[in-house]
Amino acid sequence: MAARTVICFPIGPAPGLRSEAAQLTLGLSAGGHDVIALGQLGPWRHALRLAKIPAHDLTLPGDERKFQRALHDFEPQVIHAFGAEMAHLTLPQTLLIGCGGVATLGHQDLTRLNPAQFRTASAVFVPCDHLREQIMRRLSGVPVITTGYLIPPPSSYPEVRTRFLAEELGLDDGAPLILMADRFDGSEAEVALELISAFPVIADHAPGVQLLIAGEGVRLGEMEQLAIDANERLGRRAVLLPGHRDDIAQLLTLATI
Repeated sequence: MAARTVICFPIGPAPGLRSEAAQLTLGLSAGGHDVIALGQLGPWRHALRLAKIPAHDLTLPGDERKFQRALHDFEPQVIHAFGAEMAHLTLPQTLLIGCGGVATLGHQDLTRLNPAQFRTASAVFVPCDHLREQIMRRLSGVPVITTGYLIPPPSSYPEVRTRFLAEELGLDDGAPLILMADRFDGSEAEVALELISAFPVIADHAPGVQLLIAGEGVRLGEMEQLAIDANERLGRRAVLLPGHRDDIAQLLTLATI
């Protein structure tokens, strides 16, 4: 049996990072690692338990004492934290437990970094070189590694992964899915608005079709109102706007159009 690893799921609304944490947990378990999931698991709690992975759903903030006690009781060799808040909570614990600590961060974590809490980090993983440069300026002395995790990772549980990612997003079983991913500040928002406006017509030609628009930006409010209007007209959740996502590659595996 390989080294025991505790995967600490992110605090708060971080669906992209939560999906990445689930992917890592499932992948390590499939590779023979002794892995345990802790934190706010969200809809992934079902997938992890289906894969027979010990998964402890804890509310944070609120269950910090239970969380820290679990870290001590499981005696991990590695703690992997997802998101800055979770890294702040877990990385200092590595000194008390005598284990290694790493963290995976997303773009939204840039404004939340406390460099003092990363003193014990062995490494920090990020999805792209741009974020790597930004975090290296803030965390001197800590190796920051670009993982390229927007490339679809292999998984021994593709059906489980797809099923629970679809559940998290609110996708209908078997429905055709159109995906658009961008940042919506200027002309790209106009494209999205036209697509949402045309969606009732598109739905006439593709019954049950759904539109998933991932991303954020100053014009997201306009898109959300138009999506509400389209959904009311169609009488179902046809247009979905989950906001910023770090797992675009996983969303692409769901898209059919």
